[in-house]
Amino acid sequence: MRALQAALRLGPLSARLAACRASIASTNVLQDAATAGLPLFYSTTAADDSSAAASGSEGAGSQAGPAASDPWVPAGSTPLSQAVAPFASLEQRRAEESGEQRQQQRRQRGRRQREAAGPDSLPEPLPIWGPSQLLNAVQEAPTCRKTAKLLVEHREVAGPRHMIAAAVRMGELQSVMRAPPRSVNQEAFLGALELGLEMLRQAGEPLQFGSACRLLDAAAWMQVQLTDAQAAALEAAVVAGLASGANLKSTHMRWMLSAYIRLGLQPGPELAAALAPGQCLVTAEDAEESADDSEAAAVGGAAGGAAAGEAAGEASAAAGEAAAEAAADAAAAADAAADAAAPPVSIRLLDDERLGRECVQVQSLRRLLRVALLHRQQLTLPQLLAALKNFGERVHEEPRQLLPSVQAAFGALRAQALASLAAAGPDAFPKLPDVSTCAQLLQASADLRLPLTAAEQAAVEEAAVRGWEEARMEDLHMFAMAYDALGMQPGRGSGMAAQLQQAGEWLLQAALPRQLAETMAAWAGRRWPVSPAMAAAAEHRALQLLEPVETTSASAVILALEGFVAGQGLFRLSPRLATAMRAAVLHHLPEASAEFASLALSACRKLRLLPDEHLLAAFIEAAPRVLPVDSEVAHAYVPRLLMALQMQGWHYSMASPSVRSTVEDLLRKQRVQMERIVAVQHPKPEELRGNLGLLAHNLQLLAAVGIRPTDPDLSLVMRYLRRHQRALTRPQMERLREAFDAWQLPSTVRKLRVLRR
Repeated sequence: MRALQAALRLGPLSARLAACRASIASTNVLQDAATAGLPLFYSTTAADDSSAAASGSEGAGSQAGPAASDPWVPAGSTPLSQAVAPFASLEQRRAEESGEQRQQQRRQRGRRQREAAGPDSLPEPLPIWGPSQLLNAVQEAPTCRKTAKLLVEHREVAGPRHMIAAAVRMGELQSVMRAPPRSVNQEAFLGALELGLEMLRQAGEPLQFGSACRLLDAAAWMQVQLTDAQAAALEAAVVAGLASGANLKSTHMRWMLSAYIRLGLQPGPELAAALAPGQCLVTAEDAEESADDSEAAAVGGAAGGAAAGEAAGEASAAAGEAAAEAAADAAAAADAAADAAAPPVSIRLLDDERLGRECVQVQSLRRLLRVALLHRQQLTLPQLLAALKNFGERVHEEPRQLLPSVQAAFGALRAQALASLAAAGPDAFPKLPDVSTCAQLLQASADLRLPLTAAEQAAVEEAAVRGWEEARMEDLHMFAMAYDALGMQPGRGSGMAAQLQQAGEWLLQAALPRQLAETMAAWAGRRWPVSPAMAAAAEHRALQLLEPVETTSASAVILALEGFVAGQGLFRLSPRLATAMRAAVLHHLPEASAEFASLALSACRKLRLLPDEHLLAAFIEAAPRVLPVDSEVAHAYVPRLLMALQMQGWHYSMASPSVRSTVEDLLRKQRVQMERIVAVQHPKPEELRGNLGLLAHNLQLLAAVGIRPTDPDLSLVMRYLRRHQRALTRPQMERLREAFDAWQLPSTVRKLRVLRR
């Protein structure tokens, strides 16, 4: 990787290419060193330089001369021959020990290849890569090391496009890595970036807006510190692109804004004026006017087009992702065109009151990034929390905006908020309880799907414990739900485990139906300890929601059932509560919707409220109302009722005519579902796994209750199973074997025994 750093350094482009050609013609040591991963030069200190100069006359001159004239070696670095000198003795010993043996093996291998090829065959020529082939290879390189190696090996055809593409590719590869970037990859990135910008400067070609945004995003992922010259060159390209208004895309704007926030860069005056909201712009004519007049004038003026374009982009999001992306690109172009038409001479940052309103009320994610970038040094803790909460709301409304660059920008602002929270202390914000602060921060992180680091979690828990006693119920509920959504466990020694247990008891004592279900699901999902007081509080609250049945609502009944289904094993179901649940389901089932019937049937089976003759009869009577509904929940009613019948020990041969009629309706519904599954010729892998599992389960249930499909239906299913028999799992094969044995079809099982051959 350091071979690229040696190759991508200072000096005229023509001299570098000439030296490169001469090096390739004379020796392959650079390529061999790059392949072996050897460092080709190391920076030296002033003491090293002085000692080298004073070390001798002829020897020092022979070493200093090439270093001074070699365009590939920058000032302050040692030449290539001196850099690889420590490895010379090792390579020499290896060559002396096994050189003759390797040559003999190569001769034998070449002789065998010539004999196998025949006398008339010619050696296969080495591939010659052109600029386009190299560009494609760089853009698809699997690792940063491979990207750097491609540039070093094909430096004769490498141009500025290849260098920029390599830097962008390194950033893309790092964006999907969990570990921080390696220092050697950072050096390679900086080398490619430096040489790419230098080549463009010498060729007199401008850096495109999209490339500049990509490079900024890549630099943020590589976590490098750009030099002033590099940052100025990239910002100049961004400003020029915004001024032209051509080929602007919302994705590029998002990359650029996110990168500036993550790198901690401060935009220059021109870029700040181009990004500033309308109420921040100050032109030469209205420099003395009030902020209100400036804001009103900007509504129809230059930067007012930004808000209008963003509003238009958000309004068109319902038409589809493609239309929304096109509208966002048009909005970005309109922003730049309007800003270029009336460029302001300066900007005036918002005061605290207006900045707080902007963080709360802004409806565009890109506008929120712009406001956060321009006012980052001015943002207070409440304003940061409002901006982070708005982040989560925007992403929750438009999930397609949940992109890695947006997550990274959110992470940078979250780190700033946590630093402010740690420095604030318990008494800095009396109107902002610490639990509420932490709950909002965790909820926004859950919306962005960005877990906290160990240090960030410790800071949040320390701040939350301070104000736990004065916290509101809604804040405690939000805190616990966000903890669950992020998959977090209380830190050791923080006291959060005891606080969560206390919060769970408080929540269950006066929880709304949905809060009851969510709290029990969170405790069960995270396996947090449940005290006897918590279990008693959950049962007491559920009884309050279910009794008397005349005052209950169908939604409250379902939520209570689902809460105890999620909390199985942690929250006990007493006989009194089970009786109350059966009574509530029987009360609402005759006039309930298909969704209620299907969900209640599933919950009753999982909670062991079945078998129960009265309850099962009520579910059978509800089947005619559920089956005509064409929804996923209604389709699930068929296997759920068959499982309930199996638990009851029900058999088709002993059923009454009315029950048989209902079951035949179920079979017709199931036949329609099977026909839909079989009609898909080329299902997706995940869809195929689900379809095969559903078919195997349905056939097993039918056989368990004594029902055999008709021959046409069975033939249709068997053709589908044979077509996808290699995708069948062993549990699915076992279920099919049970069904076929019950129907006395052993040969059918043998025909499907090609699994895993």
